[in-house]
Amino acid sequence: GFKTYLEKKFGSILHGWRALDKDQNGRLSHKEFVNGCRAMGYHGNFKLLWGELDKNGNNFVSLMEIDEEVGHYIGTFKLALMKKHGDMLTAWKKGVDTNGTGRIEEKEIVAALQNLGLTHLDPKKLFGMLRSGPKGLGVTLLDFDPHSHTRYVSGD
Repeated sequence: GFKTYLEKKFGSILHGWRALDKDQNGRLSHKEFVNGCRAMGYHGNFKLLWGELDKNGNNFVSLMEIDEEVGHYIGTFKLALMKKHGDMLTAWKKGVDTNGTGRIEEKEIVAALQNLGLTHLDPKKLFGMLRSGPKGLGVTLLDFDPHSHTRYVSGD
């Protein structure tokens, strides 16, 4: 279905979501959803798919509605990082990319989850959700948090 399409085209549901959520406000209107699907080359019954995804009937779709587990994992992890570090760029530098390579590896996710007390989350699963490319390359700041990547590149 749609989730499989996102995973195959973008490497993960999260990266497929980001391709849809151009304004990065965390939700899609029907128009934004249809335009995004068309732009990425998805062909299907948009009306039917929208009805399946807009589970709460609020006329918006969130990552949680596309994949509840991915939304829960990413949201829980990032919220804990924000609480501990104040912003995502600091969280990347001090809490996730602890070896400073510019790419996080699965072992860094394991350590971050332990440091945050999120031992109920499966680090292998979370790493897979964050990654967009081949397994050996790790997760870059752009993969992890595009807004923080922009801040880092611009020196903000």
